[in-house]
This record gives sequence, structure tokens and C-alpha cells, in this order.
Amino acid sequence: MCCFRQKGKMKVYMDVWGGGGDVHIFAHRGASYTHPENTISAFNAAVEAGAEGIELDVTLSKDEEVVVIHDATLERTTNGSGLVAEHTAEALAQLDAGVWFSKEFKGEPLPFLGDVLEWMKANQLIINLELKGGMDRVYRLAERVIDEIVKSGVAAERFVLSSFFHPVLSDLRQKLPGSEVAPLVVAGLYKPAFYLDVVGADALHANVLTITKDEARGLWKKGYQVRLFTINDPTLLKEWFIEGTVSLMTDMPAEAVQIKQDLCKGK
Repeated sequence: MCCFRQKGKMKVYMDVWGGGGDVHIFAHRGASYTHPENTISAFNAAVEAGAEGIELDVTLSKDEEVVVIHDATLERTTNGSGLVAEHTAEALAQLDAGVWFSKEFKGEPLPFLGDVLEWMKANQLIINLELKGGMDRVYRLAERVIDEIVKSGVAAERFVLSSFFHPVLSDLRQKLPGSEVAPLVVAGLYKPAFYLDVVGADALHANVLTITKDEARGLWKKGYQVRLFTINDPTLLKEWFIEGTVSLMTDMPAEAVQIKQDLCKGK
């Protein structure tokens, strides 16, 4: 394995089997092992760690503002209660999204997509927006997300749009040219390249336990991105870094970056 630099970013090239790829590190909900997930603090920590991308979750408030939160309810990651969809943006903005994690983060606000878009102007990270929700609201969420991205002026190439609800993904690439579209899966796919072609996707976001290295390699050779979630085990991170045909999502970006750098140094 050898390493090289391109456009200022460290990339890993594999020559074990004649292929290779850019092994990017995506901070899952930000640096969520050390910071409250899906907050600007967690995103800043991911930047400091050296991650190339961030995965975060978005859904709609009662008044259809795009809020950054994973769960459909507020209890786990804020001091609020009830469904996110039953609260207005004004009410959500008053919540504390940090104190549940640690007193150190007391007062951390629940961010909205607009906050993230403004934050992106100070860095060059790729942002994976996972669209949350079922068919009753996810189509409207997709419309609102695209509207906000376009109005922000942030380049579409910096976004990956993903969802477990695959029907919403089929025409998103046309609505936001330059972005990537990626179905999320937690089970193995039969003929994954065929499925991605049917969906009109550019990438596959797969649970690490549901895809083989041969499948990942085959998708890479066909031009698809493969991103695996959520890997925190150092041995497993190293194993997939060495494979070199995927990008990796982790709660621990600083540790992943260190493993990547050690491999590049031959350690």
C-alpha cells in the first residue's frame, strides 16, 4: 500500500489486487463518541479530527423547517419530549441538545439545516444528509432540503443524499445536479449494482456486516461509491482501510484518521 496527496487531502491507494480507491472518513453524526451527536460542536470536532465528511440526519418540524436530529422523538438527545413533527421550529430552537451528553455541552442548540449550510462555508467537507421519515413526509422533506441547498449557494457536489426509504431517492439527482444519491441498507442486496442502477443511485451506504469485500470491489470497479456504517472497532477499520474500495463512517473520526495515517507510514 502506498499513499499520496491530491488536492490537499490524504488519500489511500491500494495496489494489492490492481485496484484501489479514496478511503474517506465520514464522522457519523459528527464526532459523536466524544460530542453530542448531530450538533455543531460534534461537526467542528470532526473537522479538527481530519475527517473528509460528516453524516447527519434531517427531518421536518411541524412548520416544515429542516431540523438536524436522528430520532423521531426528542427525549434521547434533547431536554424536550414528544415527536419532533409536533413542535414548531421556534419551539425546537429553545431546546438543549447537549446537556444529555455531558454538562460540558449544556446549552448546545439543536441545529437546523440552515445552520449547517452556513457552517459549511468555512470548510470543504462532504456532507451526507440522511432523509428521515416515511412516505407521508419524506418527499416534502426532500423538496425542502433541495430548496435550502440551492438558495445557500453551497456547491451541490458537496452533498450526498441518502435514505432508508428508497423511492424518494429516484429523482433527487436530477433535482440537485452534481450531488450523489445513496440508498441505505441493513441487509444484503441481490445484484447490488443492478439495484443501484434501477434506483438511479451513485453510491451504496451499507451496514458493514451486510456486504462482502468482493461485492464492494465489484461496485467500486463499476464506478459506484460504497460507504460502510458504523465502524468503531480499530481492527475492522484497519481491515477496510487495507481493502481500499470503500469509505468508512465512524463515531470516532480521530481514531480512524490515526489508523489511516499509521497505515500510510507502514505501521
